[in-house]
Amino acid sequence: MKAGYKIEVASKRIEVKVWGAWDFELTKTFYREVKQAAQPLSKSPWLIVIDFFEWELATPESFPLIAQFSEWAGQNNLADRVVVAQDGMKLSILKDAFGKLSKVPTLYCENLNQVQASSNIQHYFD
Repeated sequence: MKAGYKIEVASKRIEVKVWGAWDFELTKTFYREVKQAAQPLSKSPWLIVIDFFEWELATPESFPLIAQFSEWAGQNNLADRVVVAQDGMKLSILKDAFGKLSKVPTLYCENLNQVQASSNIQHYFD
């Protein structure tokens, strides 16, 4: 499967789907585009929903970019994060990475149906 992503912006949130195995260049392009998409939202609290269900991990060189984005997002009003991934090694890696990189509250779900059911983030979907 070729690696890629899809970014959609709603009024108070960004929804992202990622897939495939990521290298440094794809990660760099992705975070540049997410920052551009988040710019109009950054004046007030916003949510990012990231669907990692079809993601196959990233190269080690990519992880500093994730840290840089997490720092930028925290400084630009990212208030909540939702990570969608099946339970297992991938989810453990994601929890470890996001736990170390950011103080933004993160909700972990196994499917997209669980996302809107969470009362903690419901106001982003109104």
